[in-house]
Amino acid sequence: MQTPTSAEIAVSTPRSKKWWLIALAAGLCLASWIALAAGLLLGVGFTPRLVLATAAALSTEALMWVTAAVLGLRLFEARRKVWQRVRTMFGA
Repeated sequence: MQTPTSAEIAVSTPRSKKWWLIALAAGLCLASWIALAAGLLLGVGFTPRLVLATAAALSTEALMWVTAAVLGLRLFEARRKVWQRVRTMFGA
């Protein structure tokens, strides 16, 4: 049985933790959007609706930043370039 080297351990451990962060952030984001939908369906007042909408918006923003941190900002830069090409193709 071969013992893994420190380089192998360093490569495999952060990867699983990184995806765990994305899954956790996505779960919190989904929960906040479900809470907002439930609040709207139940007809809550203005203040709770405002709090739920703010929580949904902030959790979505946090999900984007966590994903950017884990996958790297280059992915989001490439996405921005693709959208710019699409906009210029359709004249927007």
